Amino acid sequence: MLGTQAIFDTFCEQGGYKHLEVVILSNLKTYDEGLKSLCKYMETAKTIKEIELEINQITPVGCLYLGNALSPRNMVPTTKLNLSYNKFGSEGVKNLAKGLAENGTLEHLVLNGCGIDYEGAFYLQEILSYHDSKIEHLSLINNQLKNEGVYQLFRALEANEALS
Repeated sequence: MLGTQAIFDTFCEQGGYKHLEVVILSNLKTYDEGLKSLCKYMETAKTIKEIELEINQITPVGCLYLGNALSPRNMVPTTKLNLSYNKFGSEGVKNLAKGLAENGTLEHLVLNGCGIDYEGAFYLQEILSYHDSKIEHLSLINNQLKNEGVYQLFRALEANEALS
């Protein structure tokens, strides 16, 4: 956590380092505080196109930071988001949806093994049903959506023109 937090706090303090486009942090225990610093940087620099944060112990609180950072008002050009194997569950998807439900830049969303159940599928439906959604790739491997959750996703597919 402290390493991630220190790096992105330093980037912000230096006037927003403007050359970073891809962030890949796998299994580093970034936690929510590290993610909060990354999100602050994203909002400042507005350059991050890809984010991969697999296995970083991110909770619903971290998802709230990320959802806010990726809302349209911040104009962050992120096209790929991978949060696989962070056990934030449906509450985390709810918090992500607060920004992603109106995001028109994201093309790839990967949430494998995040503990999402059928309740989280409702929030995924909000994200996918946005009329300007560009999401063309969605991966939800190793979640517990069950029949009810899959039905919600099929309803979203009716509205989403990018996802095939």
